Amino acid sequence: MKDNQYLSKTYILNTALNYVFFSLNILVTFFLFEAIFSLLGKAKFGIWSTLIPIIAFSSIINFGIGSTIRNVAVDLNDQTQIGNLDKIVTSGLVSTGILSIFTWLLLIVLSLFIGGELNYNSFFGTDEQNLGLTIFIFVSTVILTAPFNVFFSVSNGRHKTFIQSFHNFSFSLVLWIFVVVLTRTDMRSLFHLSVCFSISKIITTLIFSTWVLVKFKIKILNIPLRINYKLLNASKLFLAAQFLSFLYISVDPYLITDIYGSIATAEYSISSKLSFTIINVFSILLIQFWSSIRGAANEKNFTWMKKIIRNLMNLTGLVLFFGLVISIFEKQIMQIWLGDPDVITSKWTLIIFSFYAFLHCLNAIYVNIQNGIGELKTQVISLFFVIILYVIACYNFHIKSIGYSSIILFKTISMLLLIIFNSTVIRKLYGTNRS
Repeated sequence: MKDNQYLSKTYILNTALNYVFFSLNILVTFFLFEAIFSLLGKAKFGIWSTLIPIIAFSSIINFGIGSTIRNVAVDLNDQTQIGNLDKIVTSGLVSTGILSIFTWLLLIVLSLFIGGELNYNSFFGTDEQNLGLTIFIFVSTVILTAPFNVFFSVSNGRHKTFIQSFHNFSFSLVLWIFVVVLTRTDMRSLFHLSVCFSISKIITTLIFSTWVLVKFKIKILNIPLRINYKLLNASKLFLAAQFLSFLYISVDPYLITDIYGSIATAEYSISSKLSFTIINVFSILLIQFWSSIRGAANEKNFTWMKKIIRNLMNLTGLVLFFGLVISIFEKQIMQIWLGDPDVITSKWTLIIFSFYAFLHCLNAIYVNIQNGIGELKTQVISLFFVIILYVIACYNFHIKSIGYSSIILFKTISMLLLIIFNSTVIRKLYGTNRS
């Protein structure tokens, strides 16, 4: 397979569209954050920020099946095999649907028998009404819409990742409209915000799932309503990797809330939003990378893989550069964005985040290679031990001079450890080439 086949018109157009929709999503999300901050205030905004990472939970409810279907969509990227894709997509949808409903019912049981014993207001340090119901609505929405991610796995595998980017932008836009409306009423609670979140998520998910079905001519077959354990078993390493990745990424707000309080969580959320904006800009390049690595591995095109990996690694330097630029102009950015130059109290927060963003992007290259070629054992084992070490460090070592930024520092060190482990996939890849 020639190198220019990976630089085809379709590939370039898809990447360009990803950047267009991602840029629009960044713009809307900045306005959305400002609107939610204005709606709730700093303390309640911190609570909302603690809930947001739960959105990533939808990838876990797919039990790794979505990632398996993505790789299969690459392998079956031929209209003559569309029937086989119909079967696995239908089986994946049914399996994740059953698992999601089971998870949702379990959530109801926990809410009735355990949730009533928890004092949510005491944990979050707030007097917000219906906080338990708010959390239930939010989590239920994430769980029950999770099976539809199977359709995005197909579009990603077929190198049409812009569809998911378009969906993310549309969801943010619809939610922002709802929040703006709320700010002009007396419905300024977390409960009303969670209802708007739920409506926005359901509407946009259904619309875009239907689009994928039509665009790729996928037929939902009439099959028995049972879990495909063969598919589930093939996806177990993806499940483990997704669960541990979710835990690793989402644990920070909970650690900060528990150790420093929800006010510090709000500051962290704002800082991470800036840093992850840079990370997400870089990640657009990796959306295509996963499937392309899969295709290149199938064709044994190691020359292309070496070239693109080297180029991506060079680009991570820009992530560090722009992260440090943001840390220098932190107060000016906060004044323009939120109208308060002193929202972030620690001068070290964004500086440390800059190095974390750099290492995060570098590690993401290795992780996408692992995902593409199906080498996930190292990723799973390293994440498991690094998470344990990270949590232990957060609770036992506090650097008073930088406050909650010490947690970000430990996160940066833990990311460096992950890079040391995950970079071994490069040696495996090049070793295969030599053989």
